[in-house]
Formats: sequence, C-alpha cells, structure tokens
Amino acid sequence: MIERIDNDTPPEIQRLCLFPYIYFSRQFGSTATDHFQNSILDVACGNAFQKDILKQNFHTVKLGDAVAEKGIIQTDVTNLKEFKDNEVDWIFCFETIEHVLDHKAVVNSLKRVAKRGIVIGSVNKEGPDYINGIEIFKGDKNPYHLKELDTKTFQELDTDMTLLHSKFENGYMVMRTGLSKEGLCNYGIIIM
Repeated sequence: MIERIDNDTPPEIQRLCLFPYIYFSRQFGSTATDHFQNSILDVACGNAFQKDILKQNFHTVKLGDAVAEKGIIQTDVTNLKEFKDNEVDWIFCFETIEHVLDHKAVVNSLKRVAKRGIVIGSVNKEGPDYINGIEIFKGDKNPYHLKELDTKTFQELDTDMTLLHSKFENGYMVMRTGLSKEGLCNYGIIIM
C-alpha cells in the first residue's frame, strides 16, 4: 500500500479513507434539500476510488489531482488555477494538506473556488498509529507526507471552521465533534 486505496490496502484502512466521503456526502450532497444543484470538487482524488459515492450524492462531480488521468483535472492545490472563483458549491480536500508545506495557501485556494463550503481532512499527527493492529502510514513511515498537522495546527488553519475528528470504535468508523489527540483524522468544515 502506498497511499489511500490500492489493491492490497487492508479493509480497516479502506474504511478510514472512504468514511469521510460517505459521511460528508450525506451532509452536503443528496440529503440536502437542494442537492440537485450541488456541484463538488474532490481535490487530490488519487485513483478516484470515491467517484461513485460522489456521483450518487452530487449533481456535478469534478476531480482534481497532481496527475492527470481520464476524467481528472491536473492541478496544484495551492492555487487551483484551472478553476474560476466560486466555480463549485463544495470542495472535499481529504488526506491532502499534509502533502504540501504551505497549508494556508491550500486553504486560501480552496476558499477562492468554493461557493458554499469546504471540508478539509487530514491524518492526525498525534492520533493512533494502528487500527486493529493495521499500521496507518504517517510520520516517518510515509515519505509523501511533507508536513503533518497536530490538533493545534489543524485548528489554526481557519478560525471559522467547525471541527470534527474520526475514530474507530467497536469495528466502525465514527465522527465526533471537536478535535481529539486520540482521533485518527481531523476534519474542518468552512461554510462560505
């Protein structure tokens, strides 16, 4: 396993990666009263494993990543120059911000392109290293992570974020309010 979901990714890690897409798609996608109008940009979509979840919940799905593939727009998350101001309703930016050094540039770029809101998610530097005995590749074990965020640094990304964290409890991924040093990933919602 290199990053996110590969053929050999253990089920626990697959759930960790898919969970925010399912959770936040329900919050801002198909269950929203005006979902038929909602568009979404998933920044750093990787191999687009989550595309079907997004298509079930949003009218228009755009995928952006550092590598161009079929249906994926090649982009730099620190400026998103391929996108106009307020071009999409929602932006999901999961497991991405730790791959760049300038976190504030990422947040500013996302805020420029989003019309309604942004959800940022990042592995918790202080959180557990294992889920059910399966290692989470972070810190020195993940050379792709240039600058991981602890709970304090994550909270400082934007003063207006609603903060959440994910945990693995009794065999299930759950979302909890606030940040916790025991959380697997931290999430911030910025409403425009």
